[in-house]
Amino acid sequence: MKDIYDTLEFNQVKNLISEYCVSMMAKELIVSLKPIEDYDDLLLQQQYLDQAMQLIYHYGRLPLAPFDDVEPLLKKANKDGTLLGQELLAIVYLLNNVKEVKEYLEDKDFDGQELLQLCQQLVLPRQLLANINHCIDSSGNVVDNASSKLKQLRRQILNLETNIRNRIEKIKTENKDYLSQENVATRNNHLVLPVKAGSKGNVKGIVHALSASGQTMFVEPEVIVQMNNQLVNVKEEERREVLRILKLLSSQVKDNYQDLRDNQELLVELDVIFAKARYGVKLNA
Repeated sequence: MKDIYDTLEFNQVKNLISEYCVSMMAKELIVSLKPIEDYDDLLLQQQYLDQAMQLIYHYGRLPLAPFDDVEPLLKKANKDGTLLGQELLAIVYLLNNVKEVKEYLEDKDFDGQELLQLCQQLVLPRQLLANINHCIDSSGNVVDNASSKLKQLRRQILNLETNIRNRIEKIKTENKDYLSQENVATRNNHLVLPVKAGSKGNVKGIVHALSASGQTMFVEPEVIVQMNNQLVNVKEEERREVLRILKLLSSQVKDNYQDLRDNQELLVELDVIFAKARYGVKLNA
């Protein structure tokens, strides 16, 4: 027997509406919708829908941008886990949506109390948003200015790398007759010179590798070793400072755990409501 939902094209309509969602969570929620059985719930949903359509007609669509499910990240932070830069960006996307929705509703000549009350439950932890934006760039990297110490360490790394490069270029020029090729190479994250196997004693240093033919040794000049060791130490210090900053931001996410969870739940609900409303506006329903 043909499913009653198929007869009414209920599933097809749900699929059409789901295309107006910005989050996968809202899409899945719409696709799983069943007819409402509670009369009071039905009236409330109709009020939400009617008021959302009014807003769209007068002020344009709700400025929701795509956002991912941050629930696993919130649980991780709540257990004192450290969120990575990309994971903190997901928190930023969520909070940017909260900020945009709040600004969208500011100073609007609108009397849809039910929908306004729903939106007013959104909480924007401005300091958390500002702190993440200050420390994390759009690619999820911890920026130099995240702390004065990190800025100093990265400047030190840059200077060391420049000095090492200049020094090895000078050594290369001085020992060009002993090299099998002109280019400086990299082995085991160290800058090395391609020294002819027969000239081993002429370029003192640490042999990091041999060529497949055995005719070339890749030597890290002795004078460079100490500089590279210093570089390794500073990079390790930089790694610890980046981790400290990520831990601090993750702790702040934990402090806002409940608000962030509630915000996501509300944004998904608004995503569903305004997807229905946009579909209704399209049909002039």
